[in-house]
Amino acid sequence: MKETITFITANSVLTSFFVYAPVCLGFLSICCFTSAIFLIRKNMQEAMKKPSVFLEIVPPWNNQQSIFATEQLFTTLHSLSKQVSFWDTFLGRKKTYALELVSTKEEGIRYVIKTPVEDIPILKKNLISFLPNVQIQEIQDYLPDTYNKATKTVEFTLSRHFSIPLKHQSSLAQYDTIAYMSGQMTKLESDEYISLQLIVTPLQGKQAREIQSIKKTLQEGIDITGHLKNTSMPDVFHVFRFIISICLFVLLTPIQLIKFTLNKDEPDPLPFWLFFGNYSKKYKELSPQKQYLHDIISEKIHKELFEVTIRITISQTNQTRLKERITGIKSSFSMFHHEKGQSLIMKYSKMLLGVSRLQRYLFMKDKYRLLSLTQNAVLSIPELSSIYHFPYFPTTHTEDVVKNLIKELPAPLPLKQMNRESDVVFARNTYGNTITSIGLTLE
Repeated sequence: MKETITFITANSVLTSFFVYAPVCLGFLSICCFTSAIFLIRKNMQEAMKKPSVFLEIVPPWNNQQSIFATEQLFTTLHSLSKQVSFWDTFLGRKKTYALELVSTKEEGIRYVIKTPVEDIPILKKNLISFLPNVQIQEIQDYLPDTYNKATKTVEFTLSRHFSIPLKHQSSLAQYDTIAYMSGQMTKLESDEYISLQLIVTPLQGKQAREIQSIKKTLQEGIDITGHLKNTSMPDVFHVFRFIISICLFVLLTPIQLIKFTLNKDEPDPLPFWLFFGNYSKKYKELSPQKQYLHDIISEKIHKELFEVTIRITISQTNQTRLKERITGIKSSFSMFHHEKGQSLIMKYSKMLLGVSRLQRYLFMKDKYRLLSLTQNAVLSIPELSSIYHFPYFPTTHTEDVVKNLIKELPAPLPLKQMNRESDVVFARNTYGNTITSIGLTLE
């Protein structure tokens, strides 16, 4: 009698579990999804309200800085952008910078950087150390406040998994990629503009954890092909997916235990594959092609990495010219095509880019320099330096590029050490946006 009661009780508990578990799972999924949407919206609003400043960077006319020197500048930027508060990290808020190249008929082709207000002094000092004769001035946002139908925004991403690198440009003395991109920004009419934006932030979240998994796989000599799945979603959705995985783990545990008991070939008694995947670790000798792929991936992922939204905005009065500009910029990106298939491609099809609501949304992200939620490119510092750097003027002669023709020299140290102001000022020295008076005192 007791055994019968025990069997009925166990049967009823198991039945209740399989009845109510899907209901609880569905309710929990809806709550997590709603919370994720709310958090994404809140983070976007915070990013739009954050105080920031636009700095116009005017490089000297004789700039000959190498790609390696630009890499050191971006290394300091990477370190600076990692300095965020605990709560910003916990809530998924990212510190971003906007590296921009903008062209208009009235003001030429200019380099612009949007930076948080608190980082202005540090960024200016780093730029002056990088380019001693650079001119830096604060400007207003060049983008209009409202969207118009003559404007089209296009976003680019990587064609393959982010761990595969783009083609790296090592020598500017032979050819300069920025010359090809800036060459597509010339010969504009009045009220037309073209802008290239790279919204950058240090890599974190799910992709940063995936990097650690890839490093471990490479160290163990396992074929990495199974890991290279080109998927991307907002970090908050990964929290949602993790909670769903826990619920499925509880639901599938009895079934997995039965399979493990009946099938001797079943490797795991519990469904851990929900969290760690189901990659078979087979140690095989790699072919030369796969070994080369491992080598270039290892070289990239062991460098500092940025999450980057690449965005082009074009405002043209003529639709034919608009299509020509987009095609021209796409062709200039072809120089970064790697032999392993990695390249920069458009996120959306031409049909979707013609949808007015999508264009309004893209323009809003363009206006506020927002990082895209999905499909952002992951670039190493050398890759970012190849795409965005100041012109190497011995080989780059693109028209309308704004450059500084005046060589600036710092004031002598004794003038800076004077404790008293000069009674008669007959000159002023300007260097690094710092003005030093030159004159005489009555003494």
